[in-house]
Amino acid sequence: MHYITSSGRLGECLVLTKGIEQRNWALVNTKLKIVNPVIHLEEIYTFILESMLYSDDVIEIMTD
Repeated sequence: MHYITSSGRLGECLVLTKGIEQRNWALVNTKLKIVNPVIHLEEIYTFILESMLYSDDVIEIMTD
């Protein structure tokens, strides 16, 4: 049986991802400074928006 833990660098990335999914921006900001201090929270917002727009485009193409 495998257990998901939040230890180590990958664990920090997992917690960061969960924070983004849950829109817990305080947690995201904290974990982002640990995972990659070069990336700022505003860039995460941009990445999320771009991914949402891309997925909308894909869905539109698939439904045409």
